[in-house]
Amino acid sequence: MSFSDELCQDAEAQRSEFWNEWVLPQGQGHALLGTIFNRDSLTGNIGAIRARGARPFALQDKRLVAELMPHLQRAVQLRGRISQLQTLHRTTPDALDHWTTAVFLLDCNARIVAANKAAADLTKLREGLFVERGALRAASASDSTLLRRFICASAGRTVNGDGNGAMLIERPSGKRPLHLLVTPSVSTAEFFGSAGRALVFVSDPEAAHNCAEILHKLYHLTPAEANVAELLASGKSVKEIADDTSVRENTFRIHLKKIFDKTGTKRQAELVKVILSSAGVRRD
Repeated sequence: MSFSDELCQDAEAQRSEFWNEWVLPQGQGHALLGTIFNRDSLTGNIGAIRARGARPFALQDKRLVAELMPHLQRAVQLRGRISQLQTLHRTTPDALDHWTTAVFLLDCNARIVAANKAAADLTKLREGLFVERGALRAASASDSTLLRRFICASAGRTVNGDGNGAMLIERPSGKRPLHLLVTPSVSTAEFFGSAGRALVFVSDPEAAHNCAEILHKLYHLTPAEANVAELLASGKSVKEIADDTSVRENTFRIHLKKIFDKTGTKRQAELVKVILSSAGVRRD
């Protein structure tokens, strides 16, 4: 904390434009000033100003504000942390909504605490998974029982490493099963007395993931090559791709050889593994 005349003597200050264009018209006199924080290019200050003609601030005034300063600094730190958490709370759901993978946050009774857009879209279809009375359920009774067991283990998990589970969810339509992974949301089941939560990740092997643009950027594939690579990753055979794209098999194999060269792979299975482990795919 400093008196104004300690920072700049009155005689010198009175010759400045600030004094004549601001201080005098405002009728201001002595000031008591302090800095709450100073980080990078951001500074937070506190000041008390008395009217012109009033008695100057005394040493006891400076001591009083100095005693308050640690509390003010702590309050600013807490407000900054709250602001960060609010920003995280707003941006995390938005980021998850760009995932093609469905993500559920569940309590120990499989009730949905939070879900991203892909998860909401998936359960609306009632194709293997659906919501009943606020809880996540599987279409078949056996899958639902196993899912519930995994969720209970994950939501009540302790640091012993138990609680992860993976399973396939059968679909009434006969399409390929959904791939499901259940894992604890935190490393311990109890955190400051709050109940444990389970994270459930669901991917649909039938979904079209439009990763051609990503493959083009990562491996500099041409649009035609990226399209072929994407179709391979979706599980289609050489003949199926040739039929779907009206591309002759010889032309397809030329594309495939160039894709192998650009991705550093030699076999189709190796290529698919590289594609599936590449950067995440955004939802359009």
